Amino acid sequence: MGDPSSKAFATRLPAAEVEQLEAALEETGQSKCEFVREAIRYYVSKNPDEIAALYPENSVGRFIAELGDSDA
Repeated sequence: MGDPSSKAFATRLPAAEVEQLEAALEETGQSKCEFVREAIRYYVSKNPDEIAALYPENSVGRFIAELGDSDA
């Protein structure tokens, strides 16, 4: 029935944003699922709001430790 390692995630958007997304879908030829999945992957990988939960486990701590090691 579906991939047991994936879960559904739904949201509602303002009409103006839906119009932008629909234009992007037409331009790219992607499905809604593909486009939204790629947008979320991009956001998570860039993490522009620096949300701690979006960093891989302990990656911030490792990064800080590595910065300390480079001072030597």
